[in-house]
Amino acid sequence: MVLIFCDTDKKPYEQYVDIKRKISEFHGVENAADHVVIYGNPCTMQIIIEHWDDVVLGSHKKKKNAPIIFNLTGIEGYKGRADQRQELFSRITKENYQEMQERIKCLPSDDEVEGSTNIEV
Repeated sequence: MVLIFCDTDKKPYEQYVDIKRKISEFHGVENAADHVVIYGNPCTMQIIIEHWDDVVLGSHKKKKNAPIIFNLTGIEGYKGRADQRQELFSRITKENYQEMQERIKCLPSDDEVEGSTNIEV
């Protein structure tokens, strides 16, 4: 099984929509991409941040999200560097993973809606 994680961050979502179209065309099945593409709108950080709180990110921009990430994790000036990602992921625990699972269930699953995802954990 191959799962593809995509951000829907580039309005009007041309790259994301194109990836989905190509996957479905390749397999010759309408909506095949809906079974292999896991998305976060506006970005995968929308899924990750749910480990700590119910937050709807309005942007994929790290500079805009850095204060939110700091408030929830204590990581200053988040820019997505490898060391910051490692620190962020090291803060995921069994307990907050379970909390994230519950929060994710409440998010919309329409890929055109900010703060949505189709990940099923």
